[in-house]
Amino acid sequence: MALAGPSDIGSWIGKDIDPSKQAELTATIAFAQAWIAQDAGLRSLEKESSAVTTYLDGSDAGGGSTALWLPADLRPVWHSGSDLMVVAAEGTTLTLSVGYSITADVVLSNVNTSRRVCLHKRGGWLTSGPQNVSVTCKVGWHLDTGVLVATPEIRRLIMEVAWLMFNSHAWVGKQSISKGGSSISIENDLSPGSRSTLDSLRGV
Repeated sequence: MALAGPSDIGSWIGKDIDPSKQAELTATIAFAQAWIAQDAGLRSLEKESSAVTTYLDGSDAGGGSTALWLPADLRPVWHSGSDLMVVAAEGTTLTLSVGYSITADVVLSNVNTSRRVCLHKRGGWLTSGPQNVSVTCKVGWHLDTGVLVATPEIRRLIMEVAWLMFNSHAWVGKQSISKGGSSISIENDLSPGSRSTLDSLRGV
């Protein structure tokens, strides 16, 4: 489910969207979400229906270090209810905990937030040689349920970008265009609040 719809944009701009234009605007919203995700270096803004599996090397944590970071594009990551992360090393599924634990194999930091997730392994990851680590998780914000509900700021950013694209077809498929001998970008036309939201999604 998209994080905004034509009716949301209609409420924001203060007028109803022409019914004949709603399908086009819906497609533009999907494009806007994809553009924001790409610009911010995220896999997806919208919570994906299927979990994604990524493969890491435990030795990348550094000799004996407990901290192994997920790729930056895997934000935000769910670990709640039926949407639980699964972490395995060399084919063995590890037990997970959020917060302090003396029994879990891995303590998770920054799950259910917009920040990059870190896996802290009790005893540290391998000090030498490769260690095959797989992480399966769901990524992205949901519209109205769960621990990662899209904030009003994120939804406003989506609406602004979609409305700009909808009303200026020159933007579609482009991050910036040349006009009058200079380069302009979608970001230049965003409100200060939405530019700040975009920066926060980038991790700036």
